[in-house]
Amino acid sequence: MSPQETIMVILYIVAVGGVLILFQFWSVGIIILIILLILVMQKMYTDRKIGGTDENINKIVEKTSHGLDNISRGVEGIRNDFSKSFYMIDSRFQEERKVNESMMEQHYSALAKKMIDIENRINEIKRWLGKE
Repeated sequence: MSPQETIMVILYIVAVGGVLILFQFWSVGIIILIILLILVMQKMYTDRKIGGTDENINKIVEKTSHGLDNISRGVEGIRNDFSKSFYMIDSRFQEERKVNESMMEQHYSALAKKMIDIENRINEIKRWLGKE
């Protein structure tokens, strides 16, 4: 119980006691004091229960935040692994593309030479046939 609450309970008891003494209603005064003590005890019990609940909530929140931190670290690690994997795959594709482009250029050059040779032969055959 806080100091302000304790002072208020004491003042309440003194006020009730003073009124009852002046009017000399001892039997009513005792019942009111017993009710007041029961209320004070209930308040103390409730305060303790709420304090315990706050501690439990704090523990739960701490465990939950720790778990979320672990999950976020795991997700970040997976994201980093994926980005590394994608970078490696992209690098492999670039290497393969360069190799394929060079092979295509070689084949194109070879085909172009063969086509030029065929055209030259056709022209020679035309000239030979044209002379006869």
